Amino acid sequence: MSLLTRGFQFDIFEQHFASDLSFLHAPTFKETLKRGNFREVMNDAQLSRIYAFIALTAPFHPSFARPSVTDERNRSKEAVDNAKRYAKAAHAQVTEVRQPTLETIQALLMLAFHEWSNLQGARSFRTLSSAITDAQALGCHYQDDLLDQRHTVCAPPDDRKRPLSGIEKHIEEETKRRIFWSCYIMDSYFCSTRRRPAKIKREDIQIQLPCSERAFKHGKNIRTRTLYETDAEFDQRRARVMRNYAGSGVDIKWEDEDQQETLCWYIRSLGIWRQITFWACEVARLNETHPPWDKSSKFYGLRTQLEAFIDKLPEEIRLLPAQTRTHIEDRTSRSYTLLHSVLAICDISLHREYLPFAPFGVDRPNGPIDPPLVKGDPDPPDYWDKSAQRCFKAARDIIELMWACNESKVLVHTPLTGFAIYSSLFTVVWVKFFPKFDTAEHLCSPKDMMVSGSSNTKHTLLAQNSNRATTMLNAVQMRVKMVTPWINTIHRLHNFFVDAKAKYRQQRQQASNSSPASNSSSSPEIPLPDLAIYQKFFEMDHKQITEHGRSYEGDEDLNTEKLDIHQGLEEASATCSPAPQKSEDDDNTIDGSPERTVHQQQVIAVATFTSINDNAQRPPPHPETPKADLNGTPTVYPSYQTPGPQYPMPMPYVGPGMPGHMPLQYPDQYATMPVQQPVIATNYGYVDPNTFGFNEGHQHNAFSMGNEQNTSGQMPVYQNSAPYQDWTYMYPPQQPSG
Repeated sequence: MSLLTRGFQFDIFEQHFASDLSFLHAPTFKETLKRGNFREVMNDAQLSRIYAFIALTAPFHPSFARPSVTDERNRSKEAVDNAKRYAKAAHAQVTEVRQPTLETIQALLMLAFHEWSNLQGARSFRTLSSAITDAQALGCHYQDDLLDQRHTVCAPPDDRKRPLSGIEKHIEEETKRRIFWSCYIMDSYFCSTRRRPAKIKREDIQIQLPCSERAFKHGKNIRTRTLYETDAEFDQRRARVMRNYAGSGVDIKWEDEDQQETLCWYIRSLGIWRQITFWACEVARLNETHPPWDKSSKFYGLRTQLEAFIDKLPEEIRLLPAQTRTHIEDRTSRSYTLLHSVLAICDISLHREYLPFAPFGVDRPNGPIDPPLVKGDPDPPDYWDKSAQRCFKAARDIIELMWACNESKVLVHTPLTGFAIYSSLFTVVWVKFFPKFDTAEHLCSPKDMMVSGSSNTKHTLLAQNSNRATTMLNAVQMRVKMVTPWINTIHRLHNFFVDAKAKYRQQRQQASNSSPASNSSSSPEIPLPDLAIYQKFFEMDHKQITEHGRSYEGDEDLNTEKLDIHQGLEEASATCSPAPQKSEDDDNTIDGSPERTVHQQQVIAVATFTSINDNAQRPPPHPETPKADLNGTPTVYPSYQTPGPQYPMPMPYVGPGMPGHMPLQYPDQYATMPVQQPVIATNYGYVDPNTFGFNEGHQHNAFSMGNEQNTSGQMPVYQNSAPYQDWTYMYPPQQPSG
């Protein structure tokens, strides 16, 4: 690996990982990268850190794929595969070290992050646990001046051959603190799931927040606030420390809250994140005993805490377009992006709890419609509307922030940013089917009620938000495999709502034809998908950023079917009702969308779910030739039983078999079930950026990506590509964009 390549890799680390893993001292580590053959000049601990560093950054660097591979996604796939080999080598080096060191802990943290990003949840959790245990063994979780005694008996022995200078000592102390903060950051993500307690408790943290990056690089003796320290407590500690060091000649500088860098605010925001994600996964509205506007409710306390934290942010790091442009220009957008990703996810997690799952026929936010219902009148009267708009605004803010970074080639590619984009896109898809809930027009506008055949469709607000979020999610997915099942969930959600809306309109039409009072208040109620469906098929996929119950060592299949953001509005008219029926209160059709012309009703989007066991609700279908996937296997979607119409059971997409793998098999009884048009899936689980139908005429070209596929199903082995050798190609490496 050339010196030029190593320098680019550190730039990659700085752009994507230096906030979550802030412990690398840039001047020192860059000098380490400039050394010759790593195995000749480094011990096992240092080698483990280097290999883990390469594993983390290799997917972003063009030198880790063959020059003959020209397709971007194929090159990324090859680089990701090579990164796994370096991760394996790093683990091997860690096991050779008998005692924990700062280098091995840093290696374990980078490996845990790498494994987490690659859907190896159980393994990454074990790796992080080892890192936390070793960090506590080296005393990274405390500092002397925060304890009652000046010196402690639990300090690890110092077996260095020479004493450290003052600057070196301050750098090491700050490095140890930053190591433990990286443990805390990753532990915050890993405990953000159901029944997964945090390994690092509040009382375990006896260290200050990180100092400024400039002070860290120069080895300054800096004191900062602790995680939960108040103004009075900080002033008392400052006075005590100054008394203890009076007359010693020790120069101590203090960085107060107004001097803290964005990294500190990012770490502090994770304290709120932990509480809100625990509430969303373990409590939620189902276990709340008070309405959300009641001060006694847990929701009220969390919402108040979140709003107070946002109000306390310094002006320079508030989420404003001008501040975003400034951070991008100053190359400080990494921590800024992560901070506001956390805050936006917290807002969405809180306020979506009181949005109904499938409120067909409801024209405005009015609280939950599934038991248990919220008792009492909201205070203020427009409480439900304001709560919904807070959720939609958070989704819009994330899309705009991420898109600004993406346009400037500084988008952070980590699981957190991917989850923030995914949460926003999940909200966009929901708003598409219930646009009247977005009264403030954060995600959609009146133009979005037009049909997809209109020439202005691609310029509507809903289309813009969806297209941007989809494009960015695809970009992150190339290097962060963890995004793949989230994209699958978006497909499942969209297809579910398309079919559910069509069936709702069909039932509504049948009810209106059979009842003379179809447009009156005495109309029979149409059964809707209830909360149990959301809980079973979508809730945890929507709320959890990580899941430790499973790991994916192979490739995760991804639904590459093109979805149309306007599919379901016009399709329901064309397939379920010969003509739209107006309601009494406005000029909208029965589903709340504007009345359409006969030509518009004939616009049919791409194929959706084929439901089963609904013969009582429609005429027998015309016989057709069964269709299957590339392996000859029929693709089917079973249904689940409800008292009303048979809504399709959401299920993960199952694509064709991967090259070199056995064809997919279904039980024999599925052979006679109705099938839908097969979907062509690529080798790397890609969703086209136009997946929501903004290309002209909604043409579906499944072969437009030009992927080169390895028909052997095996990774080729290249000369001089073993992890223990320098990675060298005969061509000059190219600098990655951004």
